[in-house]
Amino acid sequence: MRVVLQREGFVANHAVMTSLQARVLRAGTDDRFDAELAEIYELWRREEARLGIEVELRVIAYVLSRNRELREVLPFLPELNLGDPQWRYQAYSSILWPRGTLLETTSFPWWNPFSPHSRLDRFLVLDYLEAERQS
Repeated sequence: MRVVLQREGFVANHAVMTSLQARVLRAGTDDRFDAELAEIYELWRREEARLGIEVELRVIAYVLSRNRELREVLPFLPELNLGDPQWRYQAYSSILWPRGTLLETTSFPWWNPFSPHSRLDRFLVLDYLEAERQS
């Protein structure tokens, strides 16, 4: 899977592979889960197109938690909490990926206990990398 992701232009490092495992490739998922996830992302795109704005992950997770059932699609979830919209919100938040402006405006975390520093801006790093690639 790592090779295919890299060939398609994704950074397939440990963090990405771990996230895929935790969000998409969980034990107990099957074709119904894959179909539901694809349907959710299609619904998300349609709503953004209809509204003409970017819909943040928290908003779509909230809407889904109020309007969709999880029981059939996520059989590995405990039956106890399926009726609780807040719990369903958290379940949807755990399987969806942030996208759009949220990612573009996020700075890169940097931590060094021995040196004070400023947070890195994603676009500065991208500009630098592009300039290096062209030279």
